[in-house]
Amino acid sequence: PPLAGLAGNPTGYYFSLTLGPARIIVLDSNSEDDAQVQWLERELQSSESQNAAFRIVSVHIPPFLEFWSLYHWHTGEWRWPVYVRERLV
Repeated sequence: PPLAGLAGNPTGYYFSLTLGPARIIVLDSNSEDDAQVQWLERELQSSESQNAAFRIVSVHIPPFLEFWSLYHWHTGEWRWPVYVRERLV
């Protein structure tokens, strides 16, 4: 995998790691992959995630996004946050 040298046993472009009292979870909002959703469900149930004082989830595309540009709206970019909102939130 591209992130093989990163701590936290990365899988593709989504991974998790513990930094002090925080569990950091990084998701790939550009990949509508069922495997990522299943991985996230397992991660949130893991002892590392459950025992962390803080769980911080990072994703490139926010789940609620408002486009002010008609060009971007008409090119279909309005769909980007739908996956994040419906599958990852």
